[in-house]
Amino acid sequence: MFSELKLTDYIPHKPTPKQRAFLMLPSREAFFGGAAGGGKSDALLMGALQYCDIPGYSSLVLRKTLSELKLPGGLLERATEWLAPFIEEKLVRYVPGEHTYYFPTHNRAGETTSPAKLTFGYIGESNAFTRYQGSEWQYVGFDEATHFTEYDYTYLFSRLRKNVCKKHADRDEEGDPIYRSDCEVCQQQKHLPLRIRAASNPGGLGHRWVKERFRIEWSEPHSQWTGTYPGRPFIPAFLTDNPYLDQKNYSIGLEELEEITRKQLKQGDWGASAGSRFKISDLREYTYSGSSYRLGGPKGRLVSPADFLRVFQTLDPASSTKEGPADDVIYQNTDRDFSWSVVSTWGLTKGYDLLWLDMWRDRVEIPDLLIEVAKQYNKWRPEYITCEANGPGRPVYQVLARKGYTVKPVVKITDKIANSTEAQLRMRQGRIYLPFEAHWVKSVRDEIFSWVGHPHETDDIVDTLSDAAREVSWDAMDHGEDHQVDPFSPHQDLQMIDAPMVIGNTGTSLRMGESNPDWFTGSY
Repeated sequence: MFSELKLTDYIPHKPTPKQRAFLMLPSREAFFGGAAGGGKSDALLMGALQYCDIPGYSSLVLRKTLSELKLPGGLLERATEWLAPFIEEKLVRYVPGEHTYYFPTHNRAGETTSPAKLTFGYIGESNAFTRYQGSEWQYVGFDEATHFTEYDYTYLFSRLRKNVCKKHADRDEEGDPIYRSDCEVCQQQKHLPLRIRAASNPGGLGHRWVKERFRIEWSEPHSQWTGTYPGRPFIPAFLTDNPYLDQKNYSIGLEELEEITRKQLKQGDWGASAGSRFKISDLREYTYSGSSYRLGGPKGRLVSPADFLRVFQTLDPASSTKEGPADDVIYQNTDRDFSWSVVSTWGLTKGYDLLWLDMWRDRVEIPDLLIEVAKQYNKWRPEYITCEANGPGRPVYQVLARKGYTVKPVVKITDKIANSTEAQLRMRQGRIYLPFEAHWVKSVRDEIFSWVGHPHETDDIVDTLSDAAREVSWDAMDHGEDHQVDPFSPHQDLQMIDAPMVIGNTGTSLRMGESNPDWFTGSY
């Protein structure tokens, strides 16, 4: 932390201890919040105003939409309240069309220098790339960060920059600026930090990526959710941390909320997820017992690899992989977050239970994805691998088939919820097992048990689960398993369009990649 807290006259009240800690963080990125009423919006605004006495300083505070920005009691109204005395005395100028406050600055000699500014912005139906390309800021604050996509959030890191002294633009051997101790401008620029600051309650479409980015996990010793990423500190705050609020009456209002939202807003609970299509209470787990798998507890049924009817894999290529260009191009003109390529490996028992044996996930382009598919295929030697064949995933499917893989085409419909119906039913029936411990299982849990089916959510892991469940359902019906389909699905007739069809090698042995794991280096 900085040794001293820097404040300006534009900040009208003393920061709370949690706000003070937030304002003193030296890290480029930090997150504040948790429960409602903890003073997160004030903390963001204070951060933006800390350096408004520095010539040329620029800060940006964002809400997702313009209407949110203008809400009563919101940041724009709060800034107007804080800065009204200075505007009345014409010490600060506000330009409504720009949503920008301009602050006068002076050097030691009393001469007028470039004004500092605080701008309130929004993303709206656009995106950060389109709206803020070419801009330059030293401070960017995201109010209600979980309302934003991860792309919009990370893109604005590229807009963080500052100038060096024009008179002394010297640099050391490593290319870093040399700030002269006898130069006022050099010292101002030296001590002006570049900062991304975010604040939010749990919940919202960005809940998962915010939780993952700051590694927010439950801490038993502290009995609260804490951040575990050293370079991205998270300061949890609660209603009781804010002495400037009528805590009693605010708390009474929070009690009227439904359970999940109440946990998120009153307790700052990052584990509560509203409306998830998959319920964690339906989760079944297995543990490893030598080379076998024990389903359930210590006395559960033991399944050996020889007991599997088959091992198969489901592949979901990322949207960027499907189209070809990088993610930053794909998602410039959408409100959807980055997607991943995912390969899941499954073991099907004689009782038609699905064991999730492995999961690989990464953001890669087609060549790297094909190499990784070869590795996963060699590792598990599945009977076959499924891959989307009716859309932008078709090129990946065609390459796999041409290279000799046993590949089944999956023809998907656009409704992700309808696609997941079989998986939801099997999960509810206790027929899907995850490992109790595995390096990849947290990513699966975080996505599966927070997925609500919104089109802007990341759902690549869910897709591989949906494909596996629908794949198994065909065998289950053929072998007389007591199987139920969702009678209320408007797409039930469409769920039957991906009847099994095998292309490529119909045996169980590998043909390609077994002795030459880098066979994808050639042309395809």
